[in-house]
Amino acid sequence: LGLKVEITEMDVAIRLPVSEEEITKQAEIYKSILKTYLNSDSPQAFVMWGFVDKYSWIDYTFPGYGAATIFDNEYNPKPAYYALIEAMLDKIGS
Repeated sequence: LGLKVEITEMDVAIRLPVSEEEITKQAEIYKSILKTYLNSDSPQAFVMWGFVDKYSWIDYTFPGYGAATIFDNEYNPKPAYYALIEAMLDKIGS
């Protein structure tokens, strides 16, 4: 179809309280979506709605869910951060 594709407002919410299993699953989802996107015919933009959990819109919009971004409340990278890097490196063959 020749359509240009953009992913915008990307976050992956987790049911609270957060478990290590859910954090791992979140990373897998982020990576899978980015890999699929990068392999599409015409990727244009991959935009995350936020990058630090404490400023995410998810917590107050969807009670009982949160931790949707790639950095925790103290700006430490979560496994999702590294998963996105892996997806990009996989694409360029490193």
